[in-house]
Amino acid sequence: MNKELEMLLDFNQCLLADGFNEAIIGISQCNTVKAIYSSKKCIQILMERDKMTEEDAVEFFQHNVVGSYMGEKTPIFMIADEDTSKSELEFEWNGESEDIQEYLWTDIKVKEFCKIYTMGSYGDEYKGCKTMNQKIERYKELNK
Repeated sequence: MNKELEMLLDFNQCLLADGFNEAIIGISQCNTVKAIYSSKKCIQILMERDKMTEEDAVEFFQHNVVGSYMGEKTPIFMIADEDTSKSELEFEWNGESEDIQEYLWTDIKVKEFCKIYTMGSYGDEYKGCKTMNQKIERYKELNK
């Protein structure tokens, strides 16, 4: 992590996940500023540092790290497009499965969308979008 990011995290009193500083990839730009971690890097740290198998590391990470709520400044754990295979890019929204393979999400696009989604005002381009699905669809339309 670079010094500027470290200073921003400290200045904004962001909560950090113990032992995962090397997995910090950014800071959110929303009303409640939060540290953003790479889930893949966190799992790699558990495998290397704690000698866990991948399966054990994923289970531990999901239950003990991602599953820990520390208040409104709880860090964000992100899965980037290049961290998954195309067949894994299936998410559940409101109990319905939606395949989003047709759109290629890059790190830059994920960061842009996170910024848009977490801002208090979305501007005219996102007017009328009340759900995350609507914002994702509008984002994909605007960024073809």
